[in-house]
Amino acid sequence: MDVTERQQYRFNILKKIYDELKGNYNETILDYKFVELFPKNEVKNILDILKYWNERGYISINRPKSIAVAGNEIKLTSQGIDHVEKPTADASTEKYQQDSSMTVINYGNMTNSPISNASFGASITITQNEGYEVLLYLQDLLKRNNNPALEIIVENTESKVKNNNATRDYFQNLGKALLNMGISITSNLLTPSVATLLGIV
Repeated sequence: MDVTERQQYRFNILKKIYDELKGNYNETILDYKFVELFPKNEVKNILDILKYWNERGYISINRPKSIAVAGNEIKLTSQGIDHVEKPTADASTEKYQQDSSMTVINYGNMTNSPISNASFGASITITQNEGYEVLLYLQDLLKRNNNPALEIIVENTESKVKNNNATRDYFQNLGKALLNMGISITSNLLTPSVATLLGIV
């Protein structure tokens, strides 16, 4: 990509966030669900672009208030909304919005994710041994499934387990997400206790 193409690509990602959130800075979208919608070979670029817009102040990326929710929440800022709705006079930026052929593909409705609707009453913590048992299972799944969304879930789960703040509700919602990913969840590490924690018995 040349400079103009990279600028255009970055703008299209911001515009896609705007479209998914319907231009509402009160709405959020989970990062792992967002990147899952892109081709696998673009995921690293998408994550880098999200960091770029976050550093520019056009989006914010934060941990959810609910400890039962995996991933990070992406929100548009007022500056980000203005940038999409009122582009500068720069000719290349105007071209980004006018050129429909460069619009990122329509990724469909993302509002019904079982994780995004997780209970805010997740207060029952699990033992660290249980947490590591689930983490080892997830890491084994990641080896068998080259899935960007699963990679983000493993990273977030590893952080929760190491900080000893994973909860049963978190793992129950994680299990629902795994079932909805359409990947193989079979593994020698899927013990009865792991299956029970994830609610996939």
